[in-house]
Amino acid sequence: MLERLRKNFQGLIKIKSMRFFRKAAIAANNSRIDFAKLAHDETKMGIVEDKVIINHFAAEYIYNKYKNEIKEMYLNAYKK
Repeated sequence: MLERLRKNFQGLIKIKSMRFFRKAAIAANNSRIDFAKLAHDETKMGIVEDKVIINHFAAEYIYNKYKNEIKEMYLNAYKK
């Protein structure tokens, strides 16, 4: 009984981690313009539009790089 509860709890943590990861990636992508403006205001360097593109690429790239691993983690949580 205790072992089953432990496995269910671990699965829940993995699922919540996956949801958090996805929401963080979406939030970073949605805030790419604000982040670019803040970075430009702070450093007074570069072009805001270029920073927007870089922020968009970074948020999308990180999400796409790890989404399959997160998906596998999610599926394995229910197999065990």
